Amino acid sequence: MADPRHGLVAEIPHLINEPLMRTATRQTIAHMLSRFAHVLLVATSLAPISLIYGISKAGASSRVCGVYVGLAAVLTTMCLGLLYYAARNGSVESILVARSKCVDKDAVTFLVAYALPLIVATDRAQNLVALVGFVAVVFVVLVRMQVAQANPVLGAFGYHFFEVSPASGETALLVTRGRGAPGSTRVVRLSDLIWLELPK
Repeated sequence: MADPRHGLVAEIPHLINEPLMRTATRQTIAHMLSRFAHVLLVATSLAPISLIYGISKAGASSRVCGVYVGLAAVLTTMCLGLLYYAARNGSVESILVARSKCVDKDAVTFLVAYALPLIVATDRAQNLVALVGFVAVVFVVLVRMQVAQANPVLGAFGYHFFEVSPASGETALLVTRGRGAPGSTRVVRLSDLIWLELPK
């Protein structure tokens, strides 16, 4: 007759490894969401270029207009949906902000980029290629430099951006609809460097 203890001993590695695997899976998902959140925030900051280009084509081609305006709408909706989902389902942390600095004005630098579609709003294919190439380069640079505060689109929906330094010493970008004042607050980490402040 088989000793039941042997079966229990055989199950021990499985019982130990299962929680570790779950933890590793959660960490992998969190990392993927972190990258996705950052990329989506940058993409949304460039969405008005697609919107303006589409509007400039309204008289020439309603189909082209719809495609580019629709792309801008989809990016914006996805970004707002991400913030809503994170606020409802993210892991909430309490932090003490020791210093904060509003960086909303950084979004003004995008006004020049938003005017580019009006400059190339012709039917010449090379102009469109140049515009797409410019947007692609800017997108890659912003993602690589982890710049997300220049986002006029979220600003239009009432969000503000603050560079904050908690008591722990790290520096991060706080996305909030509040005043971003120093003090105790609750946040959800969209990424290592981007935090979403929850309503108080």
